[in-house]
Amino acid sequence: MRFKSWLTTVSLAGLALSSAVAAPITILDNYIGNAPTSSSYANRDVIGDAEFFDALSLVVDRNGSSLNVKVYTRYLNNIGKYGTELGDVFLSLGGVDGLWEYALVMDNHLPGNTNGSAYLVDANTGTLKYSAASGIYRSNELYRINGADVLSTGSWNINKSGTSRDTDDYLEFSINSPIDFNGALGIRWTYSCGNDVLQGDLAAVPEPATLGLLGLGLLAIALVKRKK
Repeated sequence: MRFKSWLTTVSLAGLALSSAVAAPITILDNYIGNAPTSSSYANRDVIGDAEFFDALSLVVDRNGSSLNVKVYTRYLNNIGKYGTELGDVFLSLGGVDGLWEYALVMDNHLPGNTNGSAYLVDANTGTLKYSAASGIYRSNELYRINGADVLSTGSWNINKSGTSRDTDDYLEFSINSPIDFNGALGIRWTYSCGNDVLQGDLAAVPEPATLGLLGLGLLAIALVKRKK
């Protein structure tokens, strides 16, 4: 019975390891970006007032062709400030390499809208837009794509509370696509002024069966040693 008990423990541990790969991954704000148009903000992460423009993190949950991205930023209570607008999420298979193959596009970027349709588009077929030098904004930060071919449709929505200093507000994209996003993936988001940019890499998601077998093997070795 003791041996069977150990086998049960090994099996459950393997299943736990298999399911663990589905946990969302957080990318914190560690991207400085291009030089600001005002030298007083040189080498600073957030250009302008952080309580209006601070971008905090990206939380990515993926399972093959299913993709959910949450953009945490204080900007969601300040959309439209100084004429700025929300941007799209850009994706790069293999990691951040400057070649953004896909994007998650909102159907309406204007202030006052809190939800709508989102589209996965082929970034090689559209027109890319970059932030322009104006006041204290950063220039040449990629934030939008127009006119790209649509590959699939999903949704976006904004979850926010009432003050400009919140750090738990997020913009969420959910989509199912013909693309498998479980490999190494680069991701990027900013708004039209480029004052704060979220960008980073996600490692490939291990195959659940492979990870489970690895866990079973390690625990089996421990079992054999214990019996000896």
